[in-house]
Amino acid sequence: MTVFAVVFGLLVGGVVWEVLDNFQQTRLSDIFREELEAELHKRAAEAYADFDRQVDSISSLARLLANHMQLARYLEPVHWHPDDGQRIREYRDSQPPWLPPADRWRPSVTPSHIALIDATGRLREVYQLADAQLPHGLWVDPAPFLTETRGRGVFSVVDGHTLLLVSEPIEDQLYGRAGTLLMVVPVDTAFLAAALEETGESVITAILDGDTQTVLASSAPEAVVVGSTAEKLSRRFVLTYQSFRYYEGSEFNLQFTTLVRKDYLSAVTGRVAKHARNQRATAALVFILVYSLLFMLVSNRLSRALNRLAAFSQSALGFTQPARPGGNQLLVLEDWMRDYIRRVRDAREEMRARHETEMQASAALTAAIMEASLDSIITIDQTGRIIEFNPTAEHVFGYRRGQAVSRDITSLIIDERYRQPFRNLLAGFLETGPGQVTDAHAEMIAVGRDGTRVPVELAIKAIQLKGETLFTVYFRDVSARRRQEAEIRALAAFPRESPSPILRINRVGVISYANEASEPLLRYWGCRRGQTLPLNWRVRIHDVLDSKRPREEEIRTEDERFFSLLMAPIPELDYVNVYAREVTDARVAERQARQRQTELVHVCRLSSMGEMATGIAHELNQPLSAIVNYANGTRRRLESGTVSAEDLSEPLQQITRQASRAGEIIRRLRALVSRQPVQRETVHVNTLVDEVLSFVDYEI
Repeated sequence: MTVFAVVFGLLVGGVVWEVLDNFQQTRLSDIFREELEAELHKRAAEAYADFDRQVDSISSLARLLANHMQLARYLEPVHWHPDDGQRIREYRDSQPPWLPPADRWRPSVTPSHIALIDATGRLREVYQLADAQLPHGLWVDPAPFLTETRGRGVFSVVDGHTLLLVSEPIEDQLYGRAGTLLMVVPVDTAFLAAALEETGESVITAILDGDTQTVLASSAPEAVVVGSTAEKLSRRFVLTYQSFRYYEGSEFNLQFTTLVRKDYLSAVTGRVAKHARNQRATAALVFILVYSLLFMLVSNRLSRALNRLAAFSQSALGFTQPARPGGNQLLVLEDWMRDYIRRVRDAREEMRARHETEMQASAALTAAIMEASLDSIITIDQTGRIIEFNPTAEHVFGYRRGQAVSRDITSLIIDERYRQPFRNLLAGFLETGPGQVTDAHAEMIAVGRDGTRVPVELAIKAIQLKGETLFTVYFRDVSARRRQEAEIRALAAFPRESPSPILRINRVGVISYANEASEPLLRYWGCRRGQTLPLNWRVRIHDVLDSKRPREEEIRTEDERFFSLLMAPIPELDYVNVYAREVTDARVAERQARQRQTELVHVCRLSSMGEMATGIAHELNQPLSAIVNYANGTRRRLESGTVSAEDLSEPLQQITRQASRAGEIIRRLRALVSRQPVQRETVHVNTLVDEVLSFVDYEI
């Protein structure tokens, strides 16, 4: 019977082993692959979440420092002027006066530099917290690296350094834009390692250039070398890519990459496969032993099961067995359960302590924000009774916190005309119900303790607590802003009220603005506001923008009006301002002056004729006398009969030359007295000398 049980158990066990081995091996591989992928994505998500929280903490720190009262006081009175020519102020060995004490704001990852930039984008002051120098690109022109989005950082590569740049606008005590606070944090090994405190040592994070797929920074530079390519790393690691949610505003395509060693995954796979095979082998052996030694091995089977349970607890829960592996396994299991419960209790206490620490840190941060805020922040309950009154509210309204707490906010600081609208805003929150309305905005008049009326912008934020709704009311003084808006409106009306034509034309030649005085120019171009200029004028606009130099043109309209145009380029906004003035009267006056000048010259010529009569008679007498003399001499020679035809050639030529000279004198005289515009032409000096010599030729 024992032999039959052993033989039958061996046969059945072999069949079961063959079937289960193939089936379970395939199924286990699929399950392990799915679980491995899920675990890999989970670790990648955890690593990115830790990295994201660290970036958010740095952005919150930059926002806190930019809105701190100490910085606003430092900028009063106006601290910088665009043309002051001051050098950049550097702080290296000491903390600048515009930062609060270091123990109140120093983060876990220290930025390399904190810089102040004025409203024109010029670097003014820089605080160096690390040994590294500020990149040259930020030192020369930091404006391209700033972002207008509040509470957002941007990842960028400057001079080969991967940086997190967090820029926050700073305001003075009058809420005027004074400039920008720029926090520069190197994204290096320390930065990435600090974000992996809870993720585990088996995970490596890196920052990749999305275009070249090369490593810019790594949490483990000895394993993942900076400059390595993703293709090369994929031979040793499994890579998971994630895009930054802070990518807006950056000209670089950066990717957050999570890497897990393939040998680690292979080792885990081998251990699980080996463990599964051992389990199947053990099951087959047990199956065989049950058939062959069912009664003899019951106690040993129980002991083996307890040993496997202890081994599983060691591999799954990660701590060693509290008792010796030998002895009574039930007692061992009892000790293990007691130790497990103790560890769970310790973990719960640790989580509670961590939660209390986070709550205290959050309360301290909230208190710091309340104290450093430039706005008046007041917390009230559903009835309008004041619960909290921050220092800015004390300064603006003149009440101490103890004097304001427990008093009704409407009767204390709200103007009488706006008390009922304020109560209606609170009632609207309560009627809508919790979670439906998050905040409300309005403009009202607040009254200080001394009766001063201050226009304020008011925002109400509802806070839902257990069984109670509280409201946080933010007051911002907008009197300075209203004065600036009025001034801006007055300046905006200036072109419209100008009697001279003023136009604005963009690069493609579209007229974006033209005042009423520009109608003659629009008719000349044959277009209206919002339409495109003719082609030749579009070319002129392109030339002015490309040269960045003003250009003057003069046009003449169909109704005989003249306009002088000054085209002033605005390259940074890519448009041209055209300033025109009518010069019709000046051009008409110039034309009339030229006509009168021509008439005056003609009159002068006629008046000069009397003075020139004697000289002209002398001029005509010379060629005529010469003609008579040459003619008489020729006649006498002919009468004497002693002259030949060759001897008569020269006297006849002289007669012809002198006759032509007399005719030229008469022609010039007619031209002199005729009415015609003055003409200028180039002549040779030798020709003038020859004509003067001809005047005395006869006497010679």
